[in-house]
Amino acid sequence: MSFVPRLNAFQRVFMCIFAAIAAVSIGVASEFPHHAPPKPRPSSVVKVILANGHGSGVSIGGGYVLTAGHVAVDGVVSLKNSLGVEQPAEVLWYNRDYDVSVIMASKPEILGNSPLSCRIPNVGEEVIATGSPLNTEFTSYWGHVNSGMFKSGMWKEIISLDMTIVPGISGGPLFDKHGNVVGIAVGVATFPFGQSPSLTGIGFAVPGATICKLLARS
Repeated sequence: MSFVPRLNAFQRVFMCIFAAIAAVSIGVASEFPHHAPPKPRPSSVVKVILANGHGSGVSIGGGYVLTAGHVAVDGVVSLKNSLGVEQPAEVLWYNRDYDVSVIMASKPEILGNSPLSCRIPNVGEEVIATGSPLNTEFTSYWGHVNSGMFKSGMWKEIISLDMTIVPGISGGPLFDKHGNVVGIAVGVATFPFGQSPSLTGIGFAVPGATICKLLARS
């Protein structure tokens, strides 16, 4: 025979209050279900995969991806977003004199977008170069614009930066402090050193004003 303990009046009141609190807690939990955290969104910066090597680029909306002309001159295999997803792409056009190219993404919905600013960044303005230099991916570098627009070597209109634009980051965007694309990284200054040239800490970029001119934007 089982033994059922008797509860006094105080214990019975306490048990009723406890049951009521438990019922309310269950009801509140059912009204506010737990939601999974939002999925990360890809950035506008892409890695441009080539048959032999890679460059960088930036999506400006509508499936259009800007990169350097010398990156896309021999064709593009695919674009890789910051989440590691690749997609086929094709080169729409490139301009050898200005070293600018436009690529069309086949799946623009899996890319972020950044606005293109049709201006020349100011001397002394802080900018951020983002891309995939050497064996790294989607890294950023801070520097400043240290010249107005000028012509040099293969480039008709470029600006100089106090940052090194190493292979792989070519075609990547220069962002201003508002997240606007104000240029495309295209090269680095070198000087003779022994049998081969050595990289310096001076980089070159095509400014947004030039890119917009080529795209017939204002």
